[in-house]
This record gives sequence, structure tokens and C-alpha cells, in this order.
Amino acid sequence: MNSDTVVRLEGVSKQFHGGVLSVDNIDLEVRQGEFLCLLGPSGCGKTTTLRIIAGFEEPSAGHIYLDGCDVTSVPPYGRPVNTVFQDYALFPHLSVRDNIGFGLSVAKVPAAEARRRIDSTLELVGLTAKAESRVQALSGGQQQRVAMARALVCEPRVLLLDEPLSALDAHLRQQMQVELKKLQTRLGTTFIMVTHDQTEALAISDRIAVMRSGRLEQVAGPAELYDSPASPFVAGFIGATNLLEGQVVSQHLGALGVRVGSLEILASSQQPLPLGSPVIISLRPEDMRLAHPGDTPQSGLSRVRARIAQSIFHGRSLRLHLELPGIDELTLDVPREAFDRLAAGDGASVELCIPPGSARAYAKPATHAA
Repeated sequence: MNSDTVVRLEGVSKQFHGGVLSVDNIDLEVRQGEFLCLLGPSGCGKTTTLRIIAGFEEPSAGHIYLDGCDVTSVPPYGRPVNTVFQDYALFPHLSVRDNIGFGLSVAKVPAAEARRRIDSTLELVGLTAKAESRVQALSGGQQQRVAMARALVCEPRVLLLDEPLSALDAHLRQQMQVELKKLQTRLGTTFIMVTHDQTEALAISDRIAVMRSGRLEQVAGPAELYDSPASPFVAGFIGATNLLEGQVVSQHLGALGVRVGSLEILASSQQPLPLGSPVIISLRPEDMRLAHPGDTPQSGLSRVRARIAQSIFHGRSLRLHLELPGIDELTLDVPREAFDRLAAGDGASVELCIPPGSARAYAKPATHAA
């Protein structure tokens, strides 16, 4: 265990009545001052994991350590953590100030100290002017700040957040992501947040723990997860990608030749894959391009004719859905300027270029469905 580890999960599992295994043998360390996101699809066990850390759920197996102390059997009020819930759980009949100070009154913090902490926290979240307002009169973003302030005023070692931004509209959600990260950086408090939104996790996390079916698929920083996903699932969940079935047909220094339909693609791999191996390759839409007249052929560049089935406007870029021989569909992102120079539209034939190493190959799981 690292000396700066604040939270450690060791072999943690949770099986509910009926035999449902929600969390399956998780080992995880969270560092002091880190912003870690538990990310995954609905039902993957991320909220259950958060509730186990908080003490709201008792694990069926394993141990939870906070600051090196085993708190597996310690109730929530005995742990140095606080939780911001998805629905905020605010008291509508109380003012902003009284909502924030509720936990301090329960803990019987002296009045002068409580007032100092509340005033400081109100200033921290930018709600000093709203201190005497009822929470019902606040916007969604302001209510979210009240929930954050109420959790932070007790000065927890770890703040747990369960989908705290999910109720906000898209624009406000992006704004609150920035504010949340600024707040965490300013405080230096360890944040552990549950989200199913990979864009949100990439934007605000120091590290992301990707979960699937109760297990951890990969724990890494945003750039590493995006550039070097450990599995086809992670590749598909973190950003957009094309997942294609193929077969290893050649081996090169540091690369594999993978036959996909009528195309051979040079792919990298983190695992040994012998000739003839069935594989899944991940190919991100932004890692390919369209050829232009007069382009000079490049060594190792895979080129193939494709038909534009559909083009979708994305502001400064377009997402093209391409049809290729032996491949049902491939998506490609191209800058508008590059696409405009081709003067091509839906139904047009274009030449697709795939640079060597832009694809990543994985052993095909026995139950993979592309």
C-alpha cells in the first residue's frame, strides 16, 4: 500500500439476496487528493461500490480501509467520509444556511465554530448571497452546490458523489463539471464519483476505474484509458471506436497484420497473438482519413475504397458512416475543410486511409458480440 493511500478496497464483493453478485472481488486504492471516477454502464456495480465505501452496504467478502484503518464493520457515521446523493436529499423547509449546517448541529459542533464553517463553505461554493433563501427557490445548479456544501462543511477526508450532475441539463452539467474540478483542486480533498457518462469522467478525473459486471476492467488516467484501453469493452466505452472482427495473417516488428473483410490492417497489441488468431480490433474514427487526389503513397498505409452511406454534421467535423467490402459499417471523423475539398456527398465513393499502428488488436473473447 502506498503511503498516500486514503481508501483501499481489498477483495471486496457484494452478493445480494437471490444470488446477484453486484461487486466481484475488487481491489482498488485511492490516493490522497485524488479525483477518481467509478465509470461503467447501468448495473455494473459502481453505486454499490460507493455505498460499500460509505458504509451503507456491508460487503459479503473483503475489507475496506480508510487511512489504513479497517472500517469494514464501522457504521457510516463513524467513517471520515460524506456523501452527495443523486437527488441531493435537501430539506425543502430549511434555508440554504440551515441545510448546510444540519450535519454540524447533529454533531453538536459549537455555534461559533459552526457559523465559521458554514460562512466559509458558503463562500467556497459561491452561495453567500443565497444563505437565507429556501432551497426550493434555487436553480438546479445552485441546489447541487448546496448539497456539495453540506457534505464539505463537516470536513471529510473523502467525499463520495453518486451521479451528482445527472439531473442537470447538458449546458449546466458542463459548467458544473468545471466548478466541481476547481473545487476539488482548491480543497485537496479526495473525491470518488460515480458516473455512467464517459465524457464527464474524462473531463474531471485524475484516474478512472472502469467497471463491468461487478469487476474492474481497467484503472488508469484519462489519456491512458483512451490511448491504451486494456480490452475491447474499455475501448468501446471510453470514446467512440469501431470494433471489428478479424484474423491475424502476418506478424511484423511490433505490429500485426489483421485481415478484416477484404482489408489488411497493421495493428498494435499488448498481448502475444499467434498467426491465425481470431481478434477484435479497435479503430477510432479520428485515427483514419480520406485520401485526396495527388496524395503520395506511404509505407504501411492501408487504403481501400469505401462508399459514404451517411454523413452527420458535428460542427467543425463530420462523422461519416462508410460501407466497405466485407465490413458492415465503419465510422470516420473528418474535418469539414477536408471533406469540403473532396466535394463528396452521401453515396459517393471515397478512398479510406488507415495509418499503421492506429488500430489496436485484442484476443477475441469467446462470447464477444461485435
